[in-house]
Amino acid sequence: MCREVNRFVVAIEGICHAIRTESHLRFHLVACFYVVFFGFLYSLTRALWCITLLTASSVIGFEFINTAVESLCDFVQPSFHPLIKITKDISSGCVLVSAVFAFANGIIIFGNRDKFLFILKFYLSYPSAILSLVVTIIVSLIFIFFTKSE
Repeated sequence: MCREVNRFVVAIEGICHAIRTESHLRFHLVACFYVVFFGFLYSLTRALWCITLLTASSVIGFEFINTAVESLCDFVQPSFHPLIKITKDISSGCVLVSAVFAFANGIIIFGNRDKFLFILKFYLSYPSAILSLVVTIIVSLIFIFFTKSE
């Protein structure tokens, strides 16, 4: 039992380390937060929730893998090496491909003009809602860009 708990603790430590050190990961986490938030406003169906969460989790998962690959490459070869560069570029490309397809899914899922206008009208009708959205955006930007990296 203790070994299984320790595995979770180690995994959580790795997640926390990646969040502290990787601004791109923090960006993707914030994007995921807003996707989930607007998913509730759009009243997504179960199928669309599955697609949305699977897509978002793939981007975040690939970002974790990219972080691990880059850390290992830096450990193995601290100075520049063309093969290490290729490895890091391919790993970053994996994240980019998943993010591009996630963005395309977002356009397809959230591109409903009528629902968008309904939500926009809601925000324009309630100044407190606009204020809340602005505050979350400011907090998100602070989280992404001003979190201390190790």
